Amino acid sequence: MTIESFPITIGRSPNNTISLPDKSISRKHCSISFQKGKYKVENLSATASMNQAEGPKEFSISAGETIDIGRWSIEILEEPSGAEDITISSPLEKTSVMSYDPMRSVISSQKIEISAKLSGKKLKKVLQGSNFTFGSDPACDVTLADPYVSRKHCRLFIHGNAIKVIDLSSTNGTFYNEERLPVFSTSGSDSFRIGNSQIDYRLINTAEKIRPQIESRLGEMVGASREMRKLFTILKKVADAKCTICITGESGTGKELAAHEIHRIGQRPRAPFIPVNCGAIPKEIIESQLFGHERGSFTGAIERMIGFFEQANGGTLFLDEIGEMPLNLQTRMLRVLESGTLRRIGGKEDIAINCRIICATNRDLKKLVCTGSFREDLFFRLYVFPITIPPLRERKSDIPILASRILKSISGEEIKLSKEALKKLNDHDWPGNVRELKNTITRGVISCNGCVIGEKDIHIIPIERHFSSYENIGAVEKGLIVSSLKENKNNISKTAKRLGMARSTLQQKIKRLGIET
Repeated sequence: MTIESFPITIGRSPNNTISLPDKSISRKHCSISFQKGKYKVENLSATASMNQAEGPKEFSISAGETIDIGRWSIEILEEPSGAEDITISSPLEKTSVMSYDPMRSVISSQKIEISAKLSGKKLKKVLQGSNFTFGSDPACDVTLADPYVSRKHCRLFIHGNAIKVIDLSSTNGTFYNEERLPVFSTSGSDSFRIGNSQIDYRLINTAEKIRPQIESRLGEMVGASREMRKLFTILKKVADAKCTICITGESGTGKELAAHEIHRIGQRPRAPFIPVNCGAIPKEIIESQLFGHERGSFTGAIERMIGFFEQANGGTLFLDEIGEMPLNLQTRMLRVLESGTLRRIGGKEDIAINCRIICATNRDLKKLVCTGSFREDLFFRLYVFPITIPPLRERKSDIPILASRILKSISGEEIKLSKEALKKLNDHDWPGNVRELKNTITRGVISCNGCVIGEKDIHIIPIERHFSSYENIGAVEKGLIVSSLKENKNNISKTAKRLGMARSTLQQKIKRLGIET
């Protein structure tokens, strides 16, 4: 659109110079004035930032630069040659990641170049994303001031290297090869017509070899091994991508920590990060926890509750143990992902949802699909970009740096591991991964005398399975006693002294826990 004079205001209110129909932005979000050859932008929103995670309230930009407002990107152009009749909005993500091939360590990404031609005027732009709307409505990704184009005329979908175009019940239709079609599929480079506007497009595919970063740290994650440094590179690559990410790995490897790092280094680090353990919420209440409910919608619903999806609006929703989600909720979740809206239990209105979904599991989702425990269509929606965190036994070179980090976090003073203690840690396979390592070192800090943890202070509990966060306390206690008895050759007095308890107390525990001596 053409701006005749400044200053102007931008926001969701219709009273602004530029009105953006988006509930995620403020009613009067920002103002732009022209001073000394520069465009001065003032952020008027009390809750949202612009262009940067912690950007200033006022900043200047030049012609040709853009400002980011929620999911909108506004470019300022001077002396446009008729381009005001065509507007192509830019989604915020810097790249559109398609897939990752772990065998070749290659990330494939995809962009689309769209050219719109109307009455001899043409605008070309490269966009990222998987689907785009065309129409005369300013809310469309490609807006055309064409009187023969409906407000929301058609939608273009990218499926791998193919394009599908669906007419949205437009008045004058969508034409491919001059034939009016409700839906059609084409190659990655073709054209179609809506109204008097010619739309040309072509896909741009790129492949990038992933190389391990040099630093042995990414935020709160540490690891000097090649596997972890490569993981850090991958996390940074996908942080700005729009695709859904599924993090896989054994219990205790740090899947939630990885999800949080993706959120932290992404485009909206100040927005909410809502972690949800799908396996820890009772089946009776998980639906209302995720989607929310209205007052009086069921017995006990004494007030409206905002669900996790709404709480994460504008930010990231992390769904841990996604494989534990009941089938009936999988259907609802698929609908939210496809429509971008949800309806609270007992609600009558659809609520727009704009949050990034990161899920995690220690189960094989493909097997769950084969057994009918997980919906295949939801699997393909979530499993767009799988990231696997390697178990600790495959990267034992990380144990020293992890141990040092753990010691600093749990001890008020500098406590170190002896060479013998470190060797004992390296000799263990760590079925419980980093979580088990942290618990073991914590016990060592409690057991040691002085500032050095010795070999005898390292009590490794033999386990047959991965401990959950709700591990039975008796099993942990039994494992610790069995381990100490073995180290002290079943000497009750020495074991009691090592564990810091009376001999009679230890004997009672041995009897109660059924430990053979």
